[in-house]
Amino acid sequence: SRPTVSPRAIAPAKALAIVELRRKRLTQARIAQALGVSASTVSRVLARAGLSHLADLEPAEPVVRYEPQAPGDLLHIDIKKLGRIQRPGHRVTGNRRDTVEGAGWDFVFVAIDDHARVAFTDIHPDERFPSAVQFLKDAVAY
Repeated sequence: SRPTVSPRAIAPAKALAIVELRRKRLTQARIAQALGVSASTVSRVLARAGLSHLADLEPAEPVVRYEPQAPGDLLHIDIKKLGRIQRPGHRVTGNRRDTVEGAGWDFVFVAIDDHARVAFTDIHPDERFPSAVQFLKDAVAY
């Protein structure tokens, strides 16, 4: 059962002072030092008030959203590196003399129109400048 009297409880005025100092963006250690109470007491009072973190003092910022007005206004472009596997290599077959010709990488270029959500993809052997320019020309023409 709960005791009727808590002689060691923090005074309501001191708890209010802790909350007021927190609203002025002071840290828990600074509040404890300024009021002469322990850091754990300050932490407990702030937890009860829902102000444990400084981020609790400010409302969440609204998410900034952009909305392209027409198709083609905004393209998201990405490149994904994919392994080119012709057949199993020496790790699978156990024969180290077994070389796989043509193994390497292919690069998938992806462009997504943010307004229409239409995707365009193309596979290139490398991710160098000429391949990127060719992909961009093909994506715009699409």
